[in-house]
Amino acid sequence: MQAFHADRQQSAGACFLPCGQRRPYNVRGKNSTIDKPFARHAITFPGDSFVATGVTYSISDLAKEFDLTTRAIRFYEDMGLLQPQRTGEGRRVRVYTPRDRTRLKLTLRAKRLGFSLSEAKQIIDLYDSPRDTLPQMRLYLDTLATHRRQLEIQLGEIQANLEEVKAHEKEARTLLNRMMNAGNERAIKK
Repeated sequence: MQAFHADRQQSAGACFLPCGQRRPYNVRGKNSTIDKPFARHAITFPGDSFVATGVTYSISDLAKEFDLTTRAIRFYEDMGLLQPQRTGEGRRVRVYTPRDRTRLKLTLRAKRLGFSLSEAKQIIDLYDSPRDTLPQMRLYLDTLATHRRQLEIQLGEIQANLEEVKAHEKEARTLLNRMMNAGNERAIKK
């Protein structure tokens, strides 16, 4: 499952602190205890159930970090891939935890690999479960094998199309050369 684990970013930047000051961080954790870009220390409202001292993210933070629209993040939430806490008046403010950030990163990785969102959710949900990882690995391997077979079929179709395009291209060049030679012979005869 290591190929599906979230990687850390390689670039350095700054992390937002509660007082609004910016402090350098290193995402590898060598120079600072704060290792997540766009992270904010939690601001709590009465009735909030998340840990007040943890690092949290707003929807805008995640959108900037992963170069997504907030609408896309809300869509992933509607699909059940993300489960942010709700705070503020009317519970309208979404507060994302590091778990949500990791799930978003895994979702985007699965999407890049060609998995459907339902396949990604199924694998990620198994990863979250406290049970043994054996079922997760079997499902992951089965899903990868199915996806690989589909890609191999598509690759075969693309290669066949490419060969056909090459044959048409060769035929068109031959005809063009004949036409140009015929045009040169006519010009010489005049």
